[in-house]
Amino acid sequence: AAPGSRIRLRFINAGSDTVYRVAVDNHPMIITHLDGFPIEPVEVDTFQVAMGERVDAIVEVTSGVWPILAVAEGKAGAALTWLRTTDAAATATPTLGRRLANHDGRMLNLAAARPTAGVARSTVKPERSLDLALTGSMTDYVWGINGHTYDPTNPLLISSGETLRLRMRN
Repeated sequence: AAPGSRIRLRFINAGSDTVYRVAVDNHPMIITHLDGFPIEPVEVDTFQVAMGERVDAIVEVTSGVWPILAVAEGKAGAALTWLRTTDAAATATPTLGRRLANHDGRMLNLAAARPTAGVARSTVKPERSLDLALTGSMTDYVWGINGHTYDPTNPLLISSGETLRLRMRN
């Protein structure tokens, strides 16, 4: 990246059982999207990305070579890559400790993240609510909803234009 440029980094956790804490050394990040949906931008030093989640961040790059570190929460291990500006020596590699200073900085608060106006949920009250219990067993690997496995002859009926709230219990 050119020094002083603004770049978007997209982080995707393709893991199946690990949450990662992510930081770009010495660079704050402006989080713009969560799981593909735009949010009101928020500046943070670090964020957690859980299994199957995606986080988009804007970074204004300062000159040099900077580690981008994703540390496994509650486990050993980390993922590491480098952000290098075009004016940095090709062989330059900074030393890296176990964690970056940014990992202990301002953390993204998911509960405070707000969608942009274009994707915000409707404020229309639902006409009805349905309770759905996600059921199953690791013993025989049979999964269902409300105790029943998928049956295409017994669909969940929703009328066109109906506003419905699904309450899912896992």
